[in-house]
Amino acid sequence: IEKAAADNAAMTGHHQPVAFMGAEGETFGDGGATIAEAWFEDAEGIPQLTLENGRPYTFCMRVRFDREVTDPLFSTSMTNLQGLQLFSASSVWTDPTPGTFRPGESTLFRVGFENILSAGRYSVTAAVTLADGTWLQLRERMFGVMVTSTRTSGALVDVPQSVTLRREGATEGVTP
Repeated sequence: IEKAAADNAAMTGHHQPVAFMGAEGETFGDGGATIAEAWFEDAEGIPQLTLENGRPYTFCMRVRFDREVTDPLFSTSMTNLQGLQLFSASSVWTDPTPGTFRPGESTLFRVGFENILSAGRYSVTAAVTLADGTWLQLRERMFGVMVTSTRTSGALVDVPQSVTLRREGATEGVTP
């Protein structure tokens, strides 16, 4: 896995989250960091096990460093039951050089988002890596979360949209 991540970093010129489908709950990495806990919060900061479609949430991940680490990258992804990755977020795009973390130090990685996922069960993977692709810790499908919705679109995501219909042209012979 570490080689695949390093190959990806070398090909793209920077680290990007890589979807691995190891066994549920499997943990990989060299032990430089520990993902102590991860959860979702609603807009009021209350932890949630169920996420309602169309509402804002925050993914939270608490990481403890077990040795000195410089510029770690934090990421998360969500996959559906078919193994399709539908959500991915990483600090590589917003803060690729967060500095040096000392042994015993902790940090909280947070990702706010509007939930557009369709109703269903999703698995959450969390990771702490280095820019060269080295996994400090990857927790494959660390936990599951349910998404609920009052409508069924048949799509994998319910992208906010505005639909209009305006009849144009001659209406002769057309009954309303």
